[in-house]
Amino acid sequence: MARRSPWLVYLGLSLALAALALWSLRSGTLPISLTDILRALVRPDEPHNPLLNTVIWDIRAPRLAMAALIGAGLALAGATLQALFRNPLAEPTILGITSGATAFALGTMILLPSLFALLQASLGLATIPLLASLGAAATLSLMLLLARQHGFDPNRVILIGIAINVFAGAVISICAYVATDQQLRVLSFWSLGSLSAATWNKVPILVIAMVIGGAIIIRHARFLNALLLGESEAYHLGFPVRRAKQLCLLGVTLISGSAVAFTGMIGFVGLVMPHIMRLLFGPNHKHLLWYAAAGGAGLLMFADTLARTVIAPIELPVGILTAMIGGPFFVLLLVYSRLWHPTS
Repeated sequence: MARRSPWLVYLGLSLALAALALWSLRSGTLPISLTDILRALVRPDEPHNPLLNTVIWDIRAPRLAMAALIGAGLALAGATLQALFRNPLAEPTILGITSGATAFALGTMILLPSLFALLQASLGLATIPLLASLGAAATLSLMLLLARQHGFDPNRVILIGIAINVFAGAVISICAYVATDQQLRVLSFWSLGSLSAATWNKVPILVIAMVIGGAIIIRHARFLNALLLGESEAYHLGFPVRRAKQLCLLGVTLISGSAVAFTGMIGFVGLVMPHIMRLLFGPNHKHLLWYAAAGGAGLLMFADTLARTVIAPIELPVGILTAMIGGPFFVLLLVYSRLWHPTS
């Protein structure tokens, strides 16, 4: 593999994200010219066309921001889990983290409405992100407890994730059975994954969770590199393996929980992008984590724009499109395991 300057890669990814962002703002049921987009972005208070300004700033821009944040976070979480478990298939959806977070939050909302109302009165908009993060943490803890008994065997980790997905699916089905019509709409939104409810007041909470979780993970990039050699090697290199793993998993929990809270279950972003960036640019987590985050942001921005436009004015859940992209990729990884070269 030819050595590429990281700064050139960062520049290329930044330009690609900017182009995707402009395309996303332009596309939709109401097409908007590039000139009008630039005018609205540069002079948002200018009363050139109030309708266009409303569509850009109040509908498409918050949706774009949330797609970028969540896509980046999910890809970052996927790259981290693949390094921690040394498993090419590790990803929040496959390991059951997103379904566990969804089941916990929905279970509290639908099966324990009095508790949910009390929490919502105290915490407001942060209630669902907190519940989803607790669900993600509980799921991760259960998976670690079960996997530790067999030395974190990669195949067993995946099987445990499948079992957790099945159990969480059963809990979600119970919620669907007893839910009211209004609750069923919420459940459908979470099960399929969608950015249609994106608003600016959700963005700050998402930014806080993603920045804290991402900073924890990126701070441990050298540890993730050492871990590719094995836990004992990482320990002999001076890394506090147990504590570093716990902190990385805390970052994954914050990211996964906040993503599920605002968009539901969006799968496979954390599977696809780390592999693509690893194959293109190598396994050094000092840069791979940033590359994967940028790629994940771009992938979810692209998928959400397609979801809004492919059969407009009807909107597809973005989770369906990411599953259509990630599903075949997952099969390829199962068939061609040689794609996983963490130490090459």
